[in-house]
Amino acid sequence: MSVALAPRERRGEVSRVGMVIAVAVRKGGAGKTTTVCNLGVAVARRTGEPVLLIDMDPQANLTKHLGVDWRRLEKTVNQVLFGDASADEVIVAMPWGVDLLPAGIDLAAAEKVLLGDPIDPNGRLREVTEPLRERYGYIFIDCPPALGVLTLNGLTAADRVVVPFEANALGAEGVIETLNMIGRVKKHLNPGLRVAGILANRFDGRLGLDREVLEAARERFGSQVFRTVVREAVSLQEAVGHGRPAAHYRSRNPGHRAALDAYDALAEELLTECGRWVDDGQGAER
Repeated sequence: MSVALAPRERRGEVSRVGMVIAVAVRKGGAGKTTTVCNLGVAVARRTGEPVLLIDMDPQANLTKHLGVDWRRLEKTVNQVLFGDASADEVIVAMPWGVDLLPAGIDLAAAEKVLLGDPIDPNGRLREVTEPLRERYGYIFIDCPPALGVLTLNGLTAADRVVVPFEANALGAEGVIETLNMIGRVKKHLNPGLRVAGILANRFDGRLGLDREVLEAARERFGSQVFRTVVREAVSLQEAVGHGRPAAHYRSRNPGHRAALDAYDALAEELLTECGRWVDDGQGAER
């Protein structure tokens, strides 16, 4: 179902223009989709702001993660990118404080079409998100695991980038390439783009190798690495299988509470880095 959008409000006043945050890395299995879903829900809960999640991956994993059957969708983000539908027609209202701009397999064909755009192949998503900033406090973009034109659209539209990596021997490989790409996008396409942080995902503190990889990342990238680490938790994948965010999935797995706490802590780190609202229940801004 689609949702009619209206200007967002906080305590009777229209809030400031929203922020766009891309989640991107040149490697599969880094936890981009899980990060977008669970971080988006945590930010919505902590700030009270409406949050939009955009699926820019032709695999439509974020769409599936949230329990939406892309095969039944008449329109997806693909039609929005090319002006064949408005965002209002396509956005799906979810019951967890977030809305979704879903993807489908038809997005796979968009790359060729975008590459053939002689004017602005990397700016289509920015045109989509600019008016949505008035309606959403935060817009998270799930980029595909490649540094192609779809990811370039995400980075061109974004204010900040979260770069996740799997905390093991192979997981950090894509971070340097992604940071290099972010630097080129900042230089040529989006001067205001900044790295919000590098996130260690699927971390297992019992393994010496995981600890070594995390320590090496912190030595190399310094304060760019988030203090928060998301540990390996079976319940995160169970939540995916049930088509819901982890915070709205009941699990007896002992690591589940720790995973939820990690996303809450990550949300606060992100909001602090962005200089935005952290809702402490007292209406205070930190």
